[in-house]
Amino acid sequence: MRDVGFYSPGASWLHRTHGAAKIVVFAVAVPLATLLLTTSHWHVPVALGLVAVVASARLQAAKLWYFAPAVPLVAMTGLSWLVFANSPDGPAVWDVRLGPLDYVLYEGTVGNAAVAVLRGAIFVLAYVALLATTTSRDLLAGLDRLRIPDGVSRAVAMTLRFWTVVIDDAGRVAEAQQARGMDLESGSRWRGLVRRVATATVPTLFLMLKRFQTLSFALTLRAMGTRGGATRLYSPPLGRRDGVLCGLAAVLLGLLLALDRVVVHT
Repeated sequence: MRDVGFYSPGASWLHRTHGAAKIVVFAVAVPLATLLLTTSHWHVPVALGLVAVVASARLQAAKLWYFAPAVPLVAMTGLSWLVFANSPDGPAVWDVRLGPLDYVLYEGTVGNAAVAVLRGAIFVLAYVALLATTTSRDLLAGLDRLRIPDGVSRAVAMTLRFWTVVIDDAGRVAEAQQARGMDLESGSRWRGLVRRVATATVPTLFLMLKRFQTLSFALTLRAMGTRGGATRLYSPPLGRRDGVLCGLAAVLLGLLLALDRVVVHT
């Protein structure tokens, strides 16, 4: 199985950790604990811890760009709180008059926006730690180890694989257009980006539609939907490192939740 486009080859401790342990920690425990935290300042150590984890994996910079589209989404989440969910909660921190409009920003809104941005950043960092350090077969082996139904695990693996194919198709479309004499680089950086996206979108969509039939044939060949359990040639065992990671994550996140509840009730 070809590795998903997010994967960055390496030999760090995170790369060597079992896929099941990383799924439990980064796809389940960290996002769930983040949603249970109520104040913004408790999200900061979680985010900093994930930054340290990602930095220790020594990921390729080119692979990190695959997660770049999530950055404006996280920023828009915080901006939406400031613009559309601004309510008189706490004292006013900013008052500005824009013609006939009077915009007053309240302390509670700033706190909610900070929580939204930090939660989004934590989600992104957690999935960077998972997807950028886990090969396709390790991810599938981790899902199988967690007793995830075969149909669900295959759907997740093939969705990530399909995303890689779409990225490759978009690159081939851009290269084919340049080979035919289309100028995709002149002008400002923003204009060049818009031109590349606009010219590559429609051909890539047609290629995606053609891929659906291939995907259907692939699922049929893999006996998708038939009765009986699937066999696995690759099934790595869980090791001591995996237990240490899960236990340490449980202790740290549990401590943060306990401190958060103590602060809220006092």
